[in-house]
Amino acid sequence: MSKECRYIVVDGVAYTEKPKSWLGGWAKQLAIQKYFSKIRLVSKTKWDKLVEEHGEQSIEVIHV
Repeated sequence: MSKECRYIVVDGVAYTEKPKSWLGGWAKQLAIQKYFSKIRLVSKTKWDKLVEEHGEQSIEVIHV
């Protein structure tokens, strides 16, 4: 079973929304680090700001 991971790449850094638990964040980072060299898990507020600045069309999805 795979899960979707939504992300936005800005200046070579992949941003994705941080899960609610630290364990979820750790697992998410491990799962996606094979796709990106620079990853930032960001808060809901920061994620919403990135989507607002770069538009819905900038969101990409990988299955991890």
